[in-house]
Amino acid sequence: MNTPTYTAQQLADQFGLQVHGDPGAAIHGVATLAHAGAGQLTFLANPRYRAQLADSQAGIVVLRAEDADAAPGTALVAKDPYTTFAKIGALFDIAPT
Repeated sequence: MNTPTYTAQQLADQFGLQVHGDPGAAIHGVATLAHAGAGQLTFLANPRYRAQLADSQAGIVVLRAEDADAAPGTALVAKDPYTTFAKIGALFDIAPT
């Protein structure tokens, strides 16, 4: 089974988001903020976890505009990061054929 890959720009266009960083950054899955790797998407919705942002290895982070400058890499700016992350995560929920 092939895992889909999406760039930050593709996700921004599809979900009406703003890219902060590299629009060509690509992801092929999702993970938590603390455990995401280079090819994965994560999110920051609760300010309590903002300290984890600096150490995150995520390829792309979905977050609010006020957190974008703290993102170590590429970010997608959303009004509701949690809901946006869930919608993007659904792209990777591939039903077996």
